[in-house]
Amino acid sequence: MKYSLGRHLPSTINLIALVTVARTGNVTRAAQELFLTQSAVSRQIKDLEEFVGRALFKRNRGELSLTPEGRRYVEQIEALLNQIEEATLGLSTSTDTNAHVTVSSQATLAVKWLLPRLADFGKQHPDIIIDVETHVGQIDMKRVHADMLIIFREHAEPGWTLDRLASGGGYPVCAPSLLETTDKRGIAALAVLPLLHQRSSTGGWVEYFESLAQPDLRARPGPTYSLLTMGLQAALAGMGIAILPDFVVQEDLNAGRLVKVHDVPLVKRGSYVLMIKEYARGAPAIERLREWLLAATAL
Repeated sequence: MKYSLGRHLPSTINLIALVTVARTGNVTRAAQELFLTQSAVSRQIKDLEEFVGRALFKRNRGELSLTPEGRRYVEQIEALLNQIEEATLGLSTSTDTNAHVTVSSQATLAVKWLLPRLADFGKQHPDIIIDVETHVGQIDMKRVHADMLIIFREHAEPGWTLDRLASGGGYPVCAPSLLETTDKRGIAALAVLPLLHQRSSTGGWVEYFESLAQPDLRARPGPTYSLLTMGLQAALAGMGIAILPDFVVQEDLNAGRLVKVHDVPLVKRGSYVLMIKEYARGAPAIERLREWLLAATAL
């Protein structure tokens, strides 16, 4: 196919605006996501509609909904934009010379486990630059820009490969000073000491107590934290007992800053896994980092 400046191709910027408005259903929300003004996004949509010669949205009191033609167009355009991004990222990781690899990790895992170990990787592979992003809670796999994900998952995702890194469970832990406030130990201590809860953890104390088959134990109300890091700091401060994954607490257990209240772990179906976009597998920088991460996960 012959290419020329006269080809009938719309602006990529306008196409990104189209896909974003279609997803959010609102110019205001799309403008916030794109860091543009509302008028700029509106102009981009109008320019695109003029370019294709038809309306792509139905407009009703500030809300936008796609026309049937607009919906089909957005599905095709979104897929093509993803292919362009994947091709570009694949090219950027296809050589070891100053290669960049972007890793997206849950924030606590990045701080407590990944970043302290990347220094060793950098010494062994000075030609590979690692960019680290963090995410909180559930993420839309179709919109991830990173080459690699370190995340809690129960299953693989289309378009991604998966390697297991560590168990998704954890132990109930607390500061030694809190445990010293009672003469009870083990299950008995769980019944009397304050409990800390994690919003990001499914099941938590309810699931743990059910696994112990102790009918007298109840998941009592207590402070709730949105990040594992916050639950960890609360436990270190002696505010209560938290159920935290091994990778989060191992350093503090070894140093005596935390102690296990009970030796039975919470067992979860999922695991912490390394996920890599299928198109990126085989790139030398990606493979080197993958092999190093798998070797380093003696958690």
